[in-house]
Amino acid sequence: MSASRMACVLIACATQAWAQPPSVPLRLEPGDVEYDAAQGISASFTLVRHPAGMWSTGRGGACLVADVSASLGVTLCAVHDDCKDYMVAFLSRLPEDVSADGAHGYCAQPSGDTEPKRCWIRPGAQADYCVVSPAEPLPLDQPVRLPKAPAAGVPAFPLADGQPVRWVVNTCLNGFDFSQPEANRDRLGCKGDHPQSLETRSGDALRVQPGPSANPQ
Repeated sequence: MSASRMACVLIACATQAWAQPPSVPLRLEPGDVEYDAAQGISASFTLVRHPAGMWSTGRGGACLVADVSASLGVTLCAVHDDCKDYMVAFLSRLPEDVSADGAHGYCAQPSGDTEPKRCWIRPGAQADYCVVSPAEPLPLDQPVRLPKAPAAGVPAFPLADGQPVRWVVNTCLNGFDFSQPEANRDRLGCKGDHPQSLETRSGDALRVQPGPSANPQ
């Protein structure tokens, strides 16, 4: 049986059984962020079975997001909407020749970080910084590369102001509502900001200093 077929059997292939309850709890595991001076920032994430995971059909995704607090200062948050002003500040500091169409603010906390949640930035469009699968289940036990481009990453220093930047993989997994199985097709999940319908997780952050080296943090 192929891996994709096995994923459908285990987590109710979305195109065939929106209302079929999942049979195992799942989790999206953020991978390590990697930096290459020539290629930029890249990473991966993986959908896995996990006893402490959530009941899900495997729909969701992940994005590469940046902590530019060395340039803008720290903005604490509880939900993504708390980062709207942070986004405005970020856009106001961009070089004139740099576009950030589709940029978005995220409220996140890296794995093992003891500080409160703070605002992070996706410096551009979802298609360039994320892989999302809102309708089909993600492949099970198969790392998914971020970004999609086969041999390139994303720019490590979106503000180009000589300040260090931290990067992290931020994942979001859509939950399954057992009380209303037929409603799962249209649930906002990762498109919304509703903890009861999704699980967000962030991996370890990588701090990148302008120059040829990168320092994990």
